[in-house]
Amino acid sequence: MADAGYWRRRTPGSALYAAGQFTLEGAGANIWGTADAFRYLYQPFSGDGQIVARVNRIDNTSPYAKAGIMLRDTLTAGSAHVILDVKPDGGVEFMQRSTADGATAYLGGTPVSFPIWLRLVRTGSSVSAAVSSNGTQWNTIGNTTVGGTGSGLIGLPVTSQTIATLAAATIRSGRRHRRGTGALANSRAKRRAFPRAGEGRARCPSRCRPSATNHDRRAW
Repeated sequence: MADAGYWRRRTPGSALYAAGQFTLEGAGANIWGTADAFRYLYQPFSGDGQIVARVNRIDNTSPYAKAGIMLRDTLTAGSAHVILDVKPDGGVEFMQRSTADGATAYLGGTPVSFPIWLRLVRTGSSVSAAVSSNGTQWNTIGNTTVGGTGSGLIGLPVTSQTIATLAAATIRSGRRHRRGTGALANSRAKRRAFPRAGEGRARCPSRCRPSATNHDRRAW
């Protein structure tokens, strides 16, 4: 299998995919304010579509540790983004930074029990967020409008909200469905992390096929 090598980064963590489930570990100060620090498993995305994932658990490293799904313009710390995440206590957050380096706004949320299904759907300049206990019946918790070119990054974020401590989250599926012009084949998005020098390599199943358009990297 192709090896993209080691990348230097400020936010440590790792990613493992096995038996249909991702185990992501990430540190980072938070996803909030005007700049973010977290681990991000992502791939490029353009056009209309959705991402769906079931979060089974996340370590309680902080009341504001979080894992979930995200649409993000770039990998810069202050990038515009929309995130739907869940905290260790089961509190779901729907949040947005509408402009680069702007403040992050809390748009809505709801208390849930693990495991919880999360879904973001983008249609044109509109993004809707929904949650489900079974992946079939959905409860919409909010909608927002996004700008930009319609291209960006889609994937799974995790942050411990504690710089020196990793939070582990287990997330199943991570399905992406495309109605636009971005190739989002599910099997090709399941990619190992690039650990820092001195860390062990995260392993990926043989059916993972990395390419120049599929990436696993922290956001900052």
